[in-house]
Amino acid sequence: MEELSDVRTARWRYSKIGFVLQESALINAMTLGENIRLSLVYAARSDKEVGVRFQSIVERLGIEVLLKRKPLECSGGERARAAFARAVLMKPQLILADEPTASLDAESRERLTDLLFELSAESGSTIVAATHDMELARRCDSIITIER
Repeated sequence: MEELSDVRTARWRYSKIGFVLQESALINAMTLGENIRLSLVYAARSDKEVGVRFQSIVERLGIEVLLKRKPLECSGGERARAAFARAVLMKPQLILADEPTASLDAESRERLTDLLFELSAESGSTIVAATHDMELARRCDSIITIER
C-alpha cells in the first residue's frame, strides 16, 4: 500500500471496502442514483459493469422510485438505504458499518439487514459493524462488547 499513488490507493479502497456511515454522507447536490453510482467513479468502473447489480440492489432496498430525488427530499431511512446501496455496489471484500440500521423503521431495518447478509454471502464480504441493534448483532458470527 505504501508504494501506491494516492489515486491508486483511492481506487483500491473504493473497490475493496464499502463504508456504511451512521450519517449517510450523501452529496446533497446529487440525486440518490448519482450518489449510489459515485462509487463507480472512485473505483474506475463503468455503469455497464454493474448495471444489473445496481438495479437489483435498489429494488431489494425499495428505493428504485427515489433515484431521481436529492437527499434533502428523502427521509433519513431512505438516505440510509441509498448510502447502503452505494457501499455494497462494488461487492467489497470488507464492509465497515457504523450503526447501519439506526435511522430505519422496523421493515426497512429487516430488509437492510437481510440484504447485508445476503450480499455478504454472495460476494464473500466480511462485515464489521458497530451497532446497538441486537437483532443485527445476533446475526453476526462474532460479537465484541465494549463497556465502560
